[in-house]
Amino acid sequence: MFFCFSGGMIHWLHMEQITANLIELYGLVAIFGLMFINGLASAFPSEIVYGVSGALVYAHRLSFVGVLTAGVAGNVIGTTVLYYIGRTIGYRWLLDGKNFLAHYSKLTRLFAHWLPGEDFFQYFIDVLKRKDGYILIGFLRCLTPVRCVVSLPAGMLKMPLGRFIAASTIGCMVWAIGWVGLGYFLGESWHTWGKTITLVLLAFLIMLIIIVKHKIKKDIERRGRLLTVS
Repeated sequence: MFFCFSGGMIHWLHMEQITANLIELYGLVAIFGLMFINGLASAFPSEIVYGVSGALVYAHRLSFVGVLTAGVAGNVIGTTVLYYIGRTIGYRWLLDGKNFLAHYSKLTRLFAHWLPGEDFFQYFIDVLKRKDGYILIGFLRCLTPVRCVVSLPAGMLKMPLGRFIAASTIGCMVWAIGWVGLGYFLGESWHTWGKTITLVLLAFLIMLIIIVKHKIKKDIERRGRLLTVS
């Protein structure tokens, strides 16, 4: 556990340093690019990007509005690409990737366990068919590891693009304001306390994801029993 924790800290510091260097060199362009990657593949943690950016806003190196605009725009455009991927080729390719990782190694098998399966995609498809399904999009936009779970089905169902973008933008904006605000509040102390606070908040987020995943699994099982009875 100690080595796992130490390795996580080293990875965090390395990732934070790369992010800080990119943002200091390229400013809002770097924020846009990093958040585009995050929206498309849930890579490059948004917590680090926004936290570092908030600290730079505190130092008067960036503007708060500029950071929000670049970050949210990049994130929404990235997730809209996923929307079009879902609209064009669906989500079967993701399930194939999950199956490959599940049989590649013990480490990738653990990661594959967290990826959504066929039953989860079908569940989200049914939810998104409801009139209030767009609310789910805004909510899941704040759950970094599962962003793609909702973007792909939304594209498959050909949800109106304007509604999808509006819901995604609201979710991304709430997330961005929170983390940029935290970075600004910590200011020069971000590099000292940022990683600790972020790990605590991410632990809470993981717990929330587990709870949501458990609830969805229960709903899927209940619906399966109802179909069997009928």
